Order: sequence, then structure tokens, then C-alpha cells
Amino acid sequence: MMLGFKKPKISIIGSVFAGELVEIGEEVKSFQPGERVFGTGPELGAYAEYMCRTGSGAIAPVPGNISYEQAATIPYGGLTALYFLHDKAQVQA
Repeated sequence: MMLGFKKPKISIIGSVFAGELVEIGEEVKSFQPGERVFGTGPELGAYAEYMCRTGSGAIAPVPGNISYEQAATIPYGGLTALYFLHDKAQVQA
């Protein structure tokens, strides 16, 4: 129901992404065009060829030794594990 009753409200799904920055906004200082990045955000549309993201959500440079496919799995699996380890199991340092 949240994604649409008869058809999806948003036709391109996905919230985790990995790819190369084509352009950045004037106020963006932490990234450069051509940089490989991965991340996640609150809005859908990450499974598109091109996408536009705001400053919300998490984005980081892709480590040099992993592929885009490997990088795109980090936000989902990592944040899920963090939630259960920190919030539910209350694992401490």
C-alpha cells in the first residue's frame, strides 16, 4: 500500500546506490565530479541510470579496491547490522 495500490507511485525503486558523480552543486565542497561514491537516502529512485540527490542521506567515496556492486551493498547491510548490534543487542565498545 505504501508504494502504490495498482501501480508504484515511483516507477524507479531502490534507495541504495553507487556510481560516478557527473555534476555537483555550487555549495558542495566534499566531492568532485568524476569521483566514485556510494550511499543511501530517504527517497527512492536509486536504480536509475542517472539520479539527483540532495544533502540528506549518507554518501561516501567508494574505496579503490571494491566494485560499484560491492559498494552498493554496504549501506543496506551495514546500517541494518548497526541497528541490531547497537540498538537491539546494546553491544558496547
